[in-house]
Amino acid sequence: NSSLFAQIEIGEIYDKKMSENYTPNNNSKAAGGWFNYGKEIEGLSDDITGYIGTLHTDSTMVEGYIDSNDDTVTYTIYQHSRGQMLDPTSLNFSNTGECEYFLAGDGFILDTVFFPYQYIRTQDQNDKLVVQFYTTNNGGIAPNNPQTWGDLYDMFYDYNTYRGVDAVETIEYNLTLSDSTGPNNTKYLEFALDPVITMPTGGLVAVTYTFIPEPGTYNEGDTIASHEPIWNVTNPRNSFIGYYWRDAENTDDDSENYNLTVDPDVQYNISTNGWNGNYKPGHIWSNNNSEIMNHQNIWFHLTPIAPTNTSNISLTNIKLYPNPANNKINIVFENSNDVNSIRITDVTGRTVYTETIANTNSIEVNTSKYNPGIYFCEINGAKTNETIKFTKIK
Repeated sequence: NSSLFAQIEIGEIYDKKMSENYTPNNNSKAAGGWFNYGKEIEGLSDDITGYIGTLHTDSTMVEGYIDSNDDTVTYTIYQHSRGQMLDPTSLNFSNTGECEYFLAGDGFILDTVFFPYQYIRTQDQNDKLVVQFYTTNNGGIAPNNPQTWGDLYDMFYDYNTYRGVDAVETIEYNLTLSDSTGPNNTKYLEFALDPVITMPTGGLVAVTYTFIPEPGTYNEGDTIASHEPIWNVTNPRNSFIGYYWRDAENTDDDSENYNLTVDPDVQYNISTNGWNGNYKPGHIWSNNNSEIMNHQNIWFHLTPIAPTNTSNISLTNIKLYPNPANNKINIVFENSNDVNSIRITDVTGRTVYTETIANTNSIEVNTSKYNPGIYFCEINGAKTNETIKFTKIK
């Protein structure tokens, strides 16, 4: 495989420029909101440019397009997997039209991820898109010690399985003809997490996506299917194309909002640069030794976990169990005369259950149809005003 690596051109400069016109509805922090680091700094940079780049497991595959001078540009595929890390406490999420930044320690739930793609399907085969999610809470994102390449964090990747290691969630999506995109068309695919990823005290989260075509024989010189009508293609293969921004102007707060890539030296287990099996946060490439930062066009939707005056239920005369809950919860209180009503809300404040209490000291609530996540049970009466937080699991 060493000879294959020698043919690879590491250079995003060959990716095609693109225009991007999709923006989820802006939301305030209180109601939850969308975070997209590349989109956020787009308004802060004088030289940020949008690009599309093709993913594939075999880096002898050839991609091409027609540039602005009507010249044909071709290159071998140089990236296999892409993603983005998110630090929602970045000050760049302030007053730039998207979502407010979080404070250190603010809890949140990562409930939705959204990113644009193109999928060009010329062959009927079992292509797969693998989307993986990582957090600092479970060690999927770990501090880099010792630091290499100036990185602050490590995320590990198994080149044998084409998947990341220590992901808190993995979604394997079978791509079909209905997922394909036509010429000059951009399609957006939303991934809703189930169960949701809860970060009670905040932290870093990350998402990666990997295109895995049906295993088969790829001949050197095979081309990636393209919507470009002019350049000559040979035995075109299905392709998956992601969107990203390149910012040649380094901002003051890039440190924990890294682009994540798997390059061909990891694909082929060639550790020429002293790192093998790691996503490389902050992937930087330049043809003139100037710094270039790439940021994937990945939207994260975070719903804050609002601080509440919840009681330590072991110290009160009101019990809620089991917690975490699955199909039901039981609420038990010593004196039925002290409780008039019970109300259950989700993290957005939406009421999902209410009941008036009379002549009983316990009730059972069916939670089987509740979405996974954090809920608050408010118990009110003449002498009682308690709020108990509980978690609904899958």
